[in-house]
Amino acid sequence: MDLQDLKSELAMGDMKHDPYGTMLSWHFEVADELYRREAYVPDAWGYSPGLAGPDDFDPENFTHNTLSMADDETLVDFGDMLKRATAILVKQGRSY
Repeated sequence: MDLQDLKSELAMGDMKHDPYGTMLSWHFEVADELYRREAYVPDAWGYSPGLAGPDDFDPENFTHNTLSMADDETLVDFGDMLKRATAILVKQGRSY
């Protein structure tokens, strides 16, 4: 699964009605996936898994399955893109 594949999966979400929430949700899932793998999670993301840690991997969760097919570098690139996109939405007043 490459970056373009992940962008395609993101586009199938509720991007028309709730782009901010959709991208934010994916961004948290990307950070959780990297954390579960004990891989690098960029400090700029401000990620903290909380006391309980991320949710356990759920094989029936579409997002978990999709992200599990991407390598660490692709996930970081995707997460960086999501971070930039949500920042743009905030500046446009399209967040909540």
